[in-house]
Amino acid sequence: MYSMNHTQFLTYGLLKLFVKDFNNGLSEEEELLCSYHMKTTIFWVIQQNTIDWCPQNLLAAFWICFKLLLKWVYEGVCPNFFIPDNNMFLNKVHGNAQRNLFTRLYGLYEKGISFLLQSPSISLLFMDVICNPRFSICTDDRSMISGTQIEADLLFEISNYNIFPIGNLHKFVKYLHTVEHLICFHLPQHQIIMLQKQTASILQTCAWLLHETCIYTSGVNKHLYIAEKISFFMLKLAAKLGFVSDLLFVAMYHYKTLRYRAALSVIETTKVKLEHARKVYGRHEDQEVGGGQSLSRKIRQIVPPYINFQSSVCFINELTPEQQSALQNKDLVHHDQGLLVPVVLRDISWEILGICQELAGDYQAALYSYQQALGQPPLNNIQRITRHRIRSLPVT
Repeated sequence: MYSMNHTQFLTYGLLKLFVKDFNNGLSEEEELLCSYHMKTTIFWVIQQNTIDWCPQNLLAAFWICFKLLLKWVYEGVCPNFFIPDNNMFLNKVHGNAQRNLFTRLYGLYEKGISFLLQSPSISLLFMDVICNPRFSICTDDRSMISGTQIEADLLFEISNYNIFPIGNLHKFVKYLHTVEHLICFHLPQHQIIMLQKQTASILQTCAWLLHETCIYTSGVNKHLYIAEKISFFMLKLAAKLGFVSDLLFVAMYHYKTLRYRAALSVIETTKVKLEHARKVYGRHEDQEVGGGQSLSRKIRQIVPPYINFQSSVCFINELTPEQQSALQNKDLVHHDQGLLVPVVLRDISWEILGICQELAGDYQAALYSYQQALGQPPLNNIQRITRHRIRSLPVT
């Protein structure tokens, strides 16, 4: 229930008011429907992902739930959401009781959604609006923000606030203790997902710092082995909490520790996930998926506008020159028409594409990408490294 958005809660509230009035005057034995049936109904509708859960669709959402409930009564089967094989109508809704219940509900269905005005508890809410001529409701779509747009804005803000001031390993351990303290509080949904993503960022940086620290300070194989296990566990946990693209940090760690087959396996898994992910470009998304899911779950299904790297953390050697030449490497792109990649990121975008093509052995394509990087506004100060990469290419 805590993962439901505001419109879903309102719909559930309408369903509870409806069943309350529907059962009014009936004895306990005659009450065939209860609030748990309403909760089960909305859970199944949310999972079916057939509607955009925004305030404008409140009545439409109620109507979808009502029709699903009517269908269940007709079939005599109400599947428990958590144990679908468990029929919640099995004991009461059968025989004459089932037929009478269906007749009552179908009578309301024939009246349409306006039957809610005949429900005492619900009509009171509506009549204040209908009978007050001075009361107005804005229906101008230009001034209304959908729940989808609000989510896109929120996810965009989270993806852009993703870098902690660099420090030593001890400082990041303190960050983790702060997270441990914060999760004990009942935080609003937007703070929960911000904390979730920042936790992923802390774990990622902490893993790389631990790896570097042990390499340069510990000569004991056992200590190195334990540190690698801990670092790998933190990166896997970060990938479960953060964006789809955070899996790439796991691949880089495998590559850094010479586990090339494992790195390729993670990259293949990431490619499959990226195909089904929702991309956030600026303050909009290229698709809407996961309707009805919590933001905490949705955040694990998107690709952010930027992939941020701490410039002072050594990830893989192939990125070291760019990290030394710029404060941040921000974006990975395959193709762009100049619409999605900001000017400030175009040189580094072409540069990273060229690096990928060079590693894949496509040197002509890499040369083209490096030349394109040189042709962009030099806002990331990587021209010297780009020219060095061009001279190092084995092409004529």
